[in-house]
Amino acid sequence: MARIHMGICGIGLGHASRSLVIAKKLLSMGHELSISTYGDAVEFFNKYGLPINKSLSIGYGLGPDGAFSFRGTILRNIFLPITVAAQVSIEYRIMSEVCPAAVFSDTRATTILAAKLMGIPTALLLNQFYLLVRSERWHRLAEITEAASSIVAHVWSLSDILLISDYQPPLTVSEDNLRLPSSIEGRTVYVGPIMSRTPRDYPPRNELKRKLGFRQDEPLILIQATGPRQERERFTEKIINALPGLRDMQIIFTRGRPSSGYSFRSDRLWVVDWVVDEYELLAASDVVVSRAGQSLLTKALAYGCRLVTVPIPRHSEQESNARSLMNKGAAVVLNEEMLNSETLRTAITQAYDTISDEVVSRYVEQAGRLGGAAEVVRQVLQLYKNFS
Repeated sequence: MARIHMGICGIGLGHASRSLVIAKKLLSMGHELSISTYGDAVEFFNKYGLPINKSLSIGYGLGPDGAFSFRGTILRNIFLPITVAAQVSIEYRIMSEVCPAAVFSDTRATTILAAKLMGIPTALLLNQFYLLVRSERWHRLAEITEAASSIVAHVWSLSDILLISDYQPPLTVSEDNLRLPSSIEGRTVYVGPIMSRTPRDYPPRNELKRKLGFRQDEPLILIQATGPRQERERFTEKIINALPGLRDMQIIFTRGRPSSGYSFRSDRLWVVDWVVDEYELLAASDVVVSRAGQSLLTKALAYGCRLVTVPIPRHSEQESNARSLMNKGAAVVLNEEMLNSETLRTAITQAYDTISDEVVSRYVEQAGRLGGAAEVVRQVLQLYKNFS
């Protein structure tokens, strides 16, 4: 059996949740793992009992209004070169101690750099190859930063294989971030959403609604708070303020707090801080309301859900994802500053009534075909065999 090191991006919970699926599959096959991460992912992995090596944090800044802040991101990462060097050093030390046969990186450039320094084969899982940076106020600086981010794209290209956790064109969610250079096409595999369970593992949607205590003849709306902790709390505040005006709708609201056991239930509303089986909720729900983070969007589409996206304001990647799915007819976009009971109701109704079954079925079909987590594990182990 192989020993594999996993370096996982710790911004928000999307990278952590999909990497957990990969980790569990590898462990179930008898492989040994070492895991390093930082930020929100530390609490997440601790909840599931997986030992981790904690690294220094990298993240983006938010303004007082909860929107993405370019200036805040610059200030928060003012010592970025030092942090990156320290992360590489930590990764190098871990790999020197555990001597992995292969390395898996979920959007961790420092993991790739350390692995290349040690000559260890590396598989990279990512959903954005290029970093999109937009700022109306700091336009010139944003252009310079985006140009400089090509360095990160070069690091991605050092990987022996690149696994794209998205749908193949023309259904790609993060299409603006995934304009891949021809030089890596031979090492790139689209694997689709990374999920521990698929729609085939669940009974029909109406049966699940009944099991969860909801009416089968009405739509069920799942609202999920995702992203970094501060952003989850901001989104939660907005939704809590809107819920009183949606009492006639059937709603499940998960607040994205892994360490909390809070749960409130009424006839048509279930507010819960954390659920172990998020896929059961996706399988039961007709419409999903969330931020426009790529991980949850791809999973919701795989379960045949219609989408209402509320991208983080001025967050280029999320705004791009939302625009991409809106243009494909798979999502309705609601700007955060417009979010209230009336506009949320309108967006949910529009998504349920106007997003076609044909569009939904195309995503469901491709998700079932691409392989997801099983394909990632197969590619990682094949990489290990090829270099052993």
